[in-house]
Amino acid sequence: MGFIEELNGILTKNTGLLYPGRLRFFPVKIEGSDFTPPDEKDVPKLLKEMIAFYSQNKNKLHTFVMACLIHAKFVEIHPFEDGNGRTGRALMNWVLMRAGYPKLYVPVKNRQQYYEGIDLHNEKRYKEYCNKMFEIMVDQINLSTK
Repeated sequence: MGFIEELNGILTKNTGLLYPGRLRFFPVKIEGSDFTPPDEKDVPKLLKEMIAFYSQNKNKLHTFVMACLIHAKFVEIHPFEDGNGRTGRALMNWVLMRAGYPKLYVPVKNRQQYYEGIDLHNEKRYKEYCNKMFEIMVDQINLSTK
């Protein structure tokens, strides 16, 4: 988990957070969402389970699907005070880039589509979530080839 904590620390450095890069030890609420993240005492166990899922399935699932699932699971766990979306997207891109894929950037025009995708994952509609993320990637490719 040190890698994930370090990554969040880098992404939230100089943002005014009290605990950048430190797993949360207090409850949080996601602004504008009905979803309630897990209890803070469950965060370390849930992150270990997410890492184990990645290790056990990285050669069984398509890289894009794995990247999407890791991203969404991370955001669902919401392990940090802030920067969970940024850190989750960085983890997703880490999975993609390790396999030789380009990183996925979520343009501002796709931000609502991205949040809809996260909601689909939270509703356990994984296939629809991955499809939504794929649509964002296709839009990104189309924008970059214009």
